[in-house]
Amino acid sequence: MDQNNNPLIREYFCQSNQNKPMLTLIEMKKGFKTVRFEKEASFQAYFLDCLAERNAQAVFYCDRCMQVLPAFEKMKHIVPSYVIFHSALTPSGYLNDQVYSVFKPVTELAKAGKIRGLISSTKRESKDAAEVLQVSHSYDIPVTFTSSEDKIPFSSRTPGKIIAVA
Repeated sequence: MDQNNNPLIREYFCQSNQNKPMLTLIEMKKGFKTVRFEKEASFQAYFLDCLAERNAQAVFYCDRCMQVLPAFEKMKHIVPSYVIFHSALTPSGYLNDQVYSVFKPVTELAKAGKIRGLISSTKRESKDAAEVLQVSHSYDIPVTFTSSEDKIPFSSRTPGKIIAVA
């Protein structure tokens, strides 16, 4: 809402054949203009492009392929972007099976330069993901934990530094 309680973003829906609401249009007021988006991915891409324009050192991480990869695909700016994997690439766990459909765009987005690499929890997952998805850069960042909890006051936070991973 703006200062006069007018909505800045409106979503329009119609009823699908399955009696479920279906998004048909997103409108956003920007100054005196109205910007329209036909898909949620275009709306998300708009904001990711805004972030990229404001920070030449931006790096994006995709932790939810179904929600984020379509936006990466529609972005106008090329930003170093990485896909994080948490589980098997195929329903059976065997690499010679067909990959989950949510991961299929990764190969083409990597070829187009819209994804810089992959991140997995183990060296083996990293190697397997690179091979199956035909991506040249794949990294492993081991999962870990700490038994102590260090509380850092927000006022002493260093901007641009990660203070928690959950």
